[in-house]
Amino acid sequence: MSVASYLIDKPRRTPKQERGRSRVASLLDAAADLFAEQGYDRVTMSAIADRATAPIGSLYQFFPNKEAVADALRASYEKECRKLWVHLESEAEHLTTKQLADRLIDLQVEFMEQHPALLALLDLPKPARQANALKSLLERRIASLLLAGRPALSRMEASGIAIVVLRVTEGLFRLFGMLQPAQRKRFAAEFKLVLFCYLNTRLQQGSRARKEGIR
Repeated sequence: MSVASYLIDKPRRTPKQERGRSRVASLLDAAADLFAEQGYDRVTMSAIADRATAPIGSLYQFFPNKEAVADALRASYEKECRKLWVHLESEAEHLTTKQLADRLIDLQVEFMEQHPALLALLDLPKPARQANALKSLLERRIASLLLAGRPALSRMEASGIAIVVLRVTEGLFRLFGMLQPAQRKRFAAEFKLVLFCYLNTRLQQGSRARKEGIR
């Protein structure tokens, strides 16, 4: 998906013509590639312009600094992520715990493969103002998914489980850059097992605790 449509953080100039929008798309795509390859810290504005084969002045026309570029990418990922989670939430009540674990990993893996810069954005260093925004969004979406499929959960329980689920999937993300495609599939299966064991145990514990509280 192109990131051309998602601009935030008050860019210096919002493109109104197709040529300008195309230039911004090229700049953001170049930034995404570099963040994925080198991490956020090592990428410079000059490198982004060079990768996009654009004058450095063109980049600064739209974004005052690297933080604004990263925020624009993060906003595009958030918007796309919301759509995916809404669809999954509609299925949640019909999924077994194993199916839920599998779908959570599959969703995250698919998103990561499409947007390899995601991990660099999740780990944005301070003082980036939006450093934790994407993590918070994912935690909220996972918690909503759990509540949709397991309405007996309290919001506090769902939030706690969501934090652990996100950390598990982040662990898989960190492996992806070091693995070949065939290895990724195998390790994704291992992480599905880890997540299933955790969810199965945790949800059963919560169910037992609620039953004992009713007695």
